[in-house]
Amino acid sequence: MNSTTTTIRARIAARHRRVPLAAALALAFAPAAWPIAAHAQTLPAAPSVVYGNAAFARPSAGQLTVNQASQKAIINWQSFSIGANGKVVFNQPNAQSVALNRVVGTDPSAIFGSLSANGRVFLVTAVGLSLSGLYMVWVRGANPSIVGKVSTSLNALLILVFAALAWRAALRRDVSVHRRWALRLYLVANAQWFIRVGVFAWFLLNRAVGVKAGFSGPFFYFADFACYLLPLAVLELYLYAQHKAGPGGRFAMAGGLVVLTALMAVGMFGFSMFSLRILAKV
Repeated sequence: MNSTTTTIRARIAARHRRVPLAAALALAFAPAAWPIAAHAQTLPAAPSVVYGNAAFARPSAGQLTVNQASQKAIINWQSFSIGANGKVVFNQPNAQSVALNRVVGTDPSAIFGSLSANGRVFLVTAVGLSLSGLYMVWVRGANPSIVGKVSTSLNALLILVFAALAWRAALRRDVSVHRRWALRLYLVANAQWFIRVGVFAWFLLNRAVGVKAGFSGPFFYFADFACYLLPLAVLELYLYAQHKAGPGGRFAMAGGLVVLTALMAVGMFGFSMFSLRILAKV
């Protein structure tokens, strides 16, 4: 699943600590957001007000202004990402005003630029996608495998739990706790991305050693769960290394993330080549 839940009050910009360990984590486990970073002026797209009153303006190519006239508003967006040079401003009636932004598209949300508001702004994406995933698997029978059903259900459950805990921390204005739950949510919500690059990395590495890999076998049962549990486990190790480990532990963690980054690069290359071959046949 390719989406997150972020809660912002006042101004949000890139405020992560600029240390090698954090940079390695971002490199290894935020690949779905790279295209957004590459387009520096990316802005939220296709808004639709479903409750309350709000108007939208584009003062410049890289800025979007939301003028909220009602105390509460609900806005649907096809996508909600902000490039490195992008800026989104919510002008709200007062500090108690609330804007709930729901992303109805399938693109992941990533905020590299500036998002500011004089009230409270909520962004919800992954919750709706997780519920729709459960519906497709258990009601529509989209995945006939019981392993696939269990994997999808566990993934959806983690998304819902992490979203709720991130939301609760945001309401309490506990930024540190909210950030940790938001990171967990981001990783489990991008399970589909991880399984794609993981599978293609598996194929390419097997081909490199002369082994022909198919689309069945124990690896795919492993991948069904590892596509979100493995990134989550790495994040927990990162958080532990960041706050409790010594220099040696941090160095080892950064080295492990470099290896994972290399594997992700192999998978991305394989998936890109596969996609180009498909497009060439269209």
